[in-house]
Amino acid sequence: MNRHTAFLELAAAGIDFRLTGPEQTRLEAHLAACPACRARVEGLHADARSIAGLPEARLDPRRASSVLDAALHGPARSPVPVLRLALVAALVGALAIGAALVGAELLRRMTENDISVVPPVPTASPAPDASPEPLVWTVTDLGQPSGFLDVAVGGPGLVAVGYESWESPTRSVVWTSTDGSSWVPAPDQASLDVGRMSAVASGTAGLIAVGSPCAEGSCVGSSIWRSSDGSSWTAVADPAFELSSITTYGSRYFAGGVGGAGDGAIIASADGETWEVVWEGPPRSPVDGGSLAVRSVSAITPLRGGLAAWVASPGELLLSADGTTWRSEPVGSDATYVDALAAWGVGLLAAGREGNAGAIWMYDEGTWERVADVGPGEFTDIVDVGGALLASGFDGDGRPLVLSSRDGRSWTPEPIPRGTEAWTLLLSMVPIGREVVGVGSTGGTGVVGPERLAVWHRNPGSVVPTASPTPEASASPAPGWTSVAAPMVG
Repeated sequence: MNRHTAFLELAAAGIDFRLTGPEQTRLEAHLAACPACRARVEGLHADARSIAGLPEARLDPRRASSVLDAALHGPARSPVPVLRLALVAALVGALAIGAALVGAELLRRMTENDISVVPPVPTASPAPDASPEPLVWTVTDLGQPSGFLDVAVGGPGLVAVGYESWESPTRSVVWTSTDGSSWVPAPDQASLDVGRMSAVASGTAGLIAVGSPCAEGSCVGSSIWRSSDGSSWTAVADPAFELSSITTYGSRYFAGGVGGAGDGAIIASADGETWEVVWEGPPRSPVDGGSLAVRSVSAITPLRGGLAAWVASPGELLLSADGTTWRSEPVGSDATYVDALAAWGVGLLAAGREGNAGAIWMYDEGTWERVADVGPGEFTDIVDVGGALLASGFDGDGRPLVLSSRDGRSWTPEPIPRGTEAWTLLLSMVPIGREVVGVGSTGGTGVVGPERLAVWHRNPGSVVPTASPTPEASASPAPGWTSVAAPMVG
């Protein structure tokens, strides 16, 4: 199934069933960036209205009543008992004709529009002894000396952004994919402004990326880029902030980072060019030694009916129902750093680190609780995949970590393929139906390069080709994972 079909099925299910908040958000983001799917979804809704307006096939009420009376309340000693059954069968058959007419019309319309409509499967808590869903991961080394920092649905399918080198000056790197497995660089990488794209989001005005411009040996300040297709990018704004996170809610983009006064700040825009400050913390006071105690909005995400953002050091959770008015929830500590937030039920989950230990927290009804702690390391992203959760990161030795959960409280490590290099980082993930595509880097000697671009792909139940194993990786791989080497493209 390709990703466009998955979104069409999600849209079809949404006609008769209420989608979850994350499903609705992903669907709206895809439709905003895909005119073809948007047109087909409009056709789906038109078909639904037409079918709903079809006349019902039914018996005349008086005839239906007489048939039922004759069949169910006739004389106890009917000379022909079989007749009652025949009358009931006739009534059921007449009612079935109406259902068949509607079904035939629906099938005809679906065939004409080449649309596959699959109703959602009711989700239920798995039995304790149920076999887990089969896992198939691929880890692809793209062979380019660069690193990805974020990935989003948009352009031809998926768009990943990052940096050419941690050594300044550096250029932004953009690659695109139609299926999450095959990736190509933007046609003219050299045309990208000198800078480092840190985050990207897709919305009504196309793809918007935020990051830092680089000059004279350092990358400071902020740049904002826009693209309609994921391939051609233009710098559209240069706000007086250092931005590192971005999301969409409704028809607006929300970007977070460090404000001009040294505290966290959130800015918003409907078109990616004109931005306004919607939240900014108070000016910071110098700490010992005279340096400024800088705070940053390190993560921002849509919730069911609002937005959530995290301001680091000391920890502060921001909540808003409209993106304009924000309230503060002072949770966490000076040592709490959150890299990613995800909506979960009526609350949310956070992933990051507590001091130097990787941690996951749950926020529910005003209570902030740490639900996972893996020792030295850090979690960099957390996503909801069709009612299940995935958190990614790395341990203190640079080995990749992926944890999964069904309830947000109990977390289980997913197997990583043997032979995967240390510092093969999975920094950002995006769910597409029940698939997950993630990006990062591999081959580095630490959090800072030199690295090569790396793509992760999780597709439950699919068959993934296996590359010839290297001598180091010839040992039996971990179950459910395949490590794949891809030829360098471009």
